[in-house]
Amino acid sequence: MSSLSSQDNKGASKGIDDHPVSVNVDEVRNPERRQIGLVSAVFIIFNRIIGTGVFATPSTILGLSGSVGLSLFMWVIGAIIAAAGMQVYIIWGTAVPKNGGEKNYLEYLFRKPKYLMTSMFAANGVLLAWAAGNSLVFGQYILLAANVEPGRWTLRLVGFACITFALLIHGTALKWGLRLQNFLGIVKIIILIFVIITGFVALGGHMNIEKPHNFRNAFEGTNASASSFCLSLYNVIWSYIGFSNVNYALGEVKDPKRTVRIAGPLAIAVVTVLYLLANIAYFAGASKEDITTSGQLVAALLFRNVYGPRAERALSAIVALSALGNVLAVIFSQGRVNQELGREGILPCSKFWGSNRPFNAPLTGLALHWIICLIVIFALPPGDAYNFVINVISYPLSVINATISFGIIYLSFRPRPDWPKVGILAQLAAAFFGAANTFLFVVPLTKPPPGAEPYVSLPYWTHAVAGWAVFGLGFLYWVIWAHVLPRVGRYELVRSEEVGRDGLSRHTFRNIAHWDLNISPGENSTDQLVFDTVNSLLQHWPNTRYRNEVPTVPEWLATDPEHSYLFCRGSEEAGCWHHTFVTTRPMKILYFDGSSAAKMQGGPMDSQDIVLWGEVKHEWTYQERKRIDELCAWGKQYGLDGFARMEQDFEIMHCDFQNGLQPVSKLNLASVLRTTRPLTDPPATKFNDYGRLFTAVLESGSWHNHYPGEPRFELDLSRIVSFYDTKLVPSLIPSRLNRTRFSHRLENISSHDVQAVMRNIAGVLSKPGPSSGIDWRGLFRVITLRYADRLEVMQHHFNSSDPQTASRTPLEIANLILQELRMMLAPYILHSAVPQPSRDSNSWASPVYHYCATTHTDFISSIPSLLTPSERFLLKAIRGTNREICRVIVKVWAEAVVEGLDPALPVIVDVDDKRLKNVLAGWESDINGLMSWLDWSIWIKCKPACSFEAMCYLPTWPFFRQPQGGDPHRRGPAEPTTGQIRDIAMGITSYRGQYPAAPIYITEHPGMVLRFPPYLNGSPQTRSILIFSAWRHKARDVGISRGSMDSQDILLWGEVRPEWTEEEEKRINELCAWGKDFGIDAFVRMSFDFEIMMCDFSNGLQLVSKLQVVSPIIYNDPSGDPRQAYMRDRAVVAAVEAGALHNFPGDPRIQLDLSRLVSFYDTELVPSLILSRFRQSRFEHRLQNISSHDVQAAMNTITGVLTHPEQSSGIDWKGLFRIITLRYSDRLQVIQHHLNATEVNRAPHIDTVGLVLDQLKTILAAYLLHSAVPSLEITSSSSSWAAPVFQHCATTPTDFATSISSELTYSERLLLRAAQGTNREICRVVVKILPASI
Repeated sequence: MSSLSSQDNKGASKGIDDHPVSVNVDEVRNPERRQIGLVSAVFIIFNRIIGTGVFATPSTILGLSGSVGLSLFMWVIGAIIAAAGMQVYIIWGTAVPKNGGEKNYLEYLFRKPKYLMTSMFAANGVLLAWAAGNSLVFGQYILLAANVEPGRWTLRLVGFACITFALLIHGTALKWGLRLQNFLGIVKIIILIFVIITGFVALGGHMNIEKPHNFRNAFEGTNASASSFCLSLYNVIWSYIGFSNVNYALGEVKDPKRTVRIAGPLAIAVVTVLYLLANIAYFAGASKEDITTSGQLVAALLFRNVYGPRAERALSAIVALSALGNVLAVIFSQGRVNQELGREGILPCSKFWGSNRPFNAPLTGLALHWIICLIVIFALPPGDAYNFVINVISYPLSVINATISFGIIYLSFRPRPDWPKVGILAQLAAAFFGAANTFLFVVPLTKPPPGAEPYVSLPYWTHAVAGWAVFGLGFLYWVIWAHVLPRVGRYELVRSEEVGRDGLSRHTFRNIAHWDLNISPGENSTDQLVFDTVNSLLQHWPNTRYRNEVPTVPEWLATDPEHSYLFCRGSEEAGCWHHTFVTTRPMKILYFDGSSAAKMQGGPMDSQDIVLWGEVKHEWTYQERKRIDELCAWGKQYGLDGFARMEQDFEIMHCDFQNGLQPVSKLNLASVLRTTRPLTDPPATKFNDYGRLFTAVLESGSWHNHYPGEPRFELDLSRIVSFYDTKLVPSLIPSRLNRTRFSHRLENISSHDVQAVMRNIAGVLSKPGPSSGIDWRGLFRVITLRYADRLEVMQHHFNSSDPQTASRTPLEIANLILQELRMMLAPYILHSAVPQPSRDSNSWASPVYHYCATTHTDFISSIPSLLTPSERFLLKAIRGTNREICRVIVKVWAEAVVEGLDPALPVIVDVDDKRLKNVLAGWESDINGLMSWLDWSIWIKCKPACSFEAMCYLPTWPFFRQPQGGDPHRRGPAEPTTGQIRDIAMGITSYRGQYPAAPIYITEHPGMVLRFPPYLNGSPQTRSILIFSAWRHKARDVGISRGSMDSQDILLWGEVRPEWTEEEEKRINELCAWGKDFGIDAFVRMSFDFEIMMCDFSNGLQLVSKLQVVSPIIYNDPSGDPRQAYMRDRAVVAAVEAGALHNFPGDPRIQLDLSRLVSFYDTELVPSLILSRFRQSRFEHRLQNISSHDVQAAMNTITGVLTHPEQSSGIDWKGLFRIITLRYSDRLQVIQHHLNATEVNRAPHIDTVGLVLDQLKTILAAYLLHSAVPSLEITSSSSSWAAPVFQHCATTPTDFATSISSELTYSERLLLRAAQGTNREICRVVVKILPASI
């Protein structure tokens, strides 16, 4: 089971049913940003690796190793480590192809605590002056080349000029900066080649000194000290550092994954060859003693020995150019790191540092690094202080490299859905590189041998400790910025995403002080879209508004027979064959949300195109056979049984009819193309009106217009994949800007995002992890129920044109609005929430806003480790949507209080009509804006409601083919158009599935309100709760006949005890004592609303909030304050209204196990009640006359189902009962309406018989056999020819359950008898009427 969401639709016989890798949306808005090709990428790496190290460090390495052979071997080891490191960065670069390098990799690895790793990396990236060292080296050698003594300030000024030049060329002319880098890279290669050629000249004996013969006895003098070996390797490795340079700019690289795979290994291979040959050249042109004791650049020594002293000055210029290339490469990468940190919103003035203006280059990010480098260049004196800073720069990178290397190993064993598969060789390379870097950050903590100390006066470990201190500064910044300041300042950091004027997306943090009621969601928010998508899954109405022999090959199945019968197009003589199937196991179905079977080019099939072909293909819209075959071929690797979609009704594209399906019936029906009435003379009349059949399909689809939608599907929302996920699919953000939801499409999705989506789908289908067990659909439903009707009522009060209400004064309207607000906010209006004297501030109401917005989700937020990535995505949608609802309604309520309109919080102010009208106008704008933002389909209705002869219908395929733009369902009369949704969901089909655990509220008691979120706990474990049907309250209190508590009395005391009706304390205590033996946690009853009698609050419940709220009732109040009467009356109305929210389909937080039902209507179990019900209405049924024997039998049955529950069949009995009800209820009511219509209200041209016949044919269409033909010889009163129709109508829904009766529990057999008996009688009556009419 899983979930995606889109907008799509088919026809034929049909059936049932925190953090992907984030990528750059900027590619879509700024395609010109990708300016780095393969050649530039290679030279970006070259210029970072090849600095001055290869010209200077060979002398240090030789001195530490003691021999030429070991020295060359150290360079080989360094090359192997560099190659392993390159492989690590290739893996990360292909997984996260963004600017920023290690920042992104650390964030991917460590997602909790939020922003900690980003802050620690920011300290390392921002505070360390990476380019300062080589800027000064450039100054030193350019001055030597100019024969100028490098004085202290002269050197600094030249270094300043070097780094400033790098800043300006990369910040204002990016293309020219890349060209210069490429040129200097070529120069470096030429220099090294010249050095190598010089070495070969020396090997030939053409030197000014005696040939050194260093290669004889190459390992003579080898130093076996482990410490010397470590220090030598340390120097070699740092000469290779820079292979990761292109990873800092992957967001600007053309085809980044391919480029990094080629550029990295190519650069490392070339550098390795050049390094080894250069070292051989050095040893060919100078003796060991000269190299280790000269104190000069080794290359200078080589040039002097071969070409003479004058060549040394020329080499100084060459080394200066090499240093300049390194500075350009370093500032290029660090500027992008700073820009990415700015775009994450972590840095102070983040918008400034993260900008790409005005030259489409990260000038401000480069400038930040430039400032830090200038501080080091000008502020630090030469000697230990300067060397210390340079060493500190290098140390933290070893820690980071080790972390991301071992992170690859971790992810290989515990991969995330979006993590690419890593081969065994790549894992070994990562382990090797991680070990090497661990060595590099551990060695500096060990004491070096005498003469190898890094400092004159500072301890050897100073830079290592300082490196860890840099990370510590980042941690301290995180603590202060993310925790201390918000706590002290009493505000919250809220992160949002926006697109700046430079076209780049970025995150911003807003300090929402005391839950600021004036801060609305950002324009890029998709929380409300995700919320409505999930809340609308499997519902026909919203998905129409926003489109989204047994066969041996894949075919289509319908969920309702009206839909499949529409395709019964056999000849008039032969009829057609109609198959009915039932599932024999839970089916693994991928559900494409929206009108996903509509053959239209306006977007309904976009998500299927993306899944199949990686792009939207309009030209293949009608290629349904190709589509089903390729979908089934693709889904086979994941074990998918089929794909669910929707057009006029729901359908399944089923792949293998031999697996998981069992035929129930195969009927030869009358063809829909049959044109004449049988056995009649001309003129011929249509026997089956095709138009009427189409109407029947629309009618059957309308059964699923609203919640709970199609009951034969169960969606696993813990595996939803949504195209509204801005982290997963950022490339679609720009295409949604300033466009209505109706216009949202997938055409502009980037290829990278397509790959991310497919990885995500593959992850949820092939490697599903355990979910939290939270009933997400119930939670979405509860929030919708709490607010939808009340918001609509408020909008009605603002906009009412009813003559009876048009005369209302502004004060009367304000009071009506306030009543709705108080009902919504009553559980959150704290006793301490008292308005301030000033009208200009509503901060006093912020705690109400806070609790309103968080109570539903606080517990889920506290268990993030139990949530799947999809569940974290759902949580974000709920929090964002609920937060905005609460912000608006609390804001309006707070303004009402301040204006003195709330009698519970009286504020004495003078409010005239003019001011009140202005206040109401502001409220109206706020409420309308909120409803427009939410855009819930539940508010789209036919007004006034349709009569029995009409059906409220949203136009969709096949009546309308092409979208004409806009949302027709907002403007009134619907245009011939359709729309789309961007998500897909996957579910389990039909009757043999199990529903997830359902959540509940605890009842409210006078004086204290205990309110729990809509789930029991964060695990799949459920609570054992016994449910009593019917009302629970004292009969005389609620004004109904006695008997509502009979079943509780029988359970407790074996008899009905009316005198104990009001003994509620005694009742709950004895019920809990009785239930303890069976492990029952609570008992569910109903009065105004559902309640739970909870036995042990310390077991299985977690308190989310404990609020001291304003009491609606003050007991024994002698004052007779009219405000108390007002509060009491409103509280009662609110309770009744809340109960009405569950009139249908019931409370979504309670899940019933019908396989353990015990009923007093079971005549086999309780025969003594049969006589007492004789000729009584159901309303009068009581348990008073139950015999003691039947009480004992009932108690034995209850004990059995509680202590020794049988294994249930898995049949979804509630769904089955719902389907039977849907098929007949409206149509029987319509028939009754037609038959009861008087001559006065019936139009003269209406034929009542014809209208009734239309309904009967619609009901029985799927059972009207081709062979069922009346004979002229038999009397009109005989209807035996219709008996087969009766049989198939009565048995088809239950035949499969009957065939597995041995697998049913006792309770299920009772349910089966009920379904069979009820359905049989319905079919008997409608089939009896049909022959008479024919």
